[in-house]
Amino acid sequence: MKFLPIVSVVGNLSGLNATGFTGQNVQWSITFAASMNLYSGGSRYLDLKDAHSKYRQARLEYAKNRRQILNEISRGKLALQNAKVALQVAQKQLGLARRSYQLTQERYKTGVATPVEVSDALTALRSSEIGVLREALNQELSILSIQRAVGLFHPAR
Repeated sequence: MKFLPIVSVVGNLSGLNATGFTGQNVQWSITFAASMNLYSGGSRYLDLKDAHSKYRQARLEYAKNRRQILNEISRGKLALQNAKVALQVAQKQLGLARRSYQLTQERYKTGVATPVEVSDALTALRSSEIGVLREALNQELSILSIQRAVGLFHPAR
């Protein structure tokens, strides 16, 4: 817009309490003016280069943010897949720990196992339960990280 000419229109309407030479007490005038700055010391070209540089910078920032978001999403997907597999493994370990605890209790009832073995089996069972909870939490955290990356997660402020 700095390269376009400047056009202005000025109107003037005035009323007088006495009539002048024309015999009317209302005067009006309209002035049209156009001007064009031929040389501004190069400031217009510098402003144009500056605006173009800011535009390129904004495009690069957009591309950087887009890549970063896509990277966060792919990392979140990978973490979610790993968390699902780890949860399945933990659930299988929990099943095995339950079965081992039941067998140890039956062995104790028949007099073959000691109270220490029952205690160890119970400890393994509780550790497996904690492992399942931990892996379920990791899975939920992976889902939240994906939601955050796509802009769906907004924690309470």
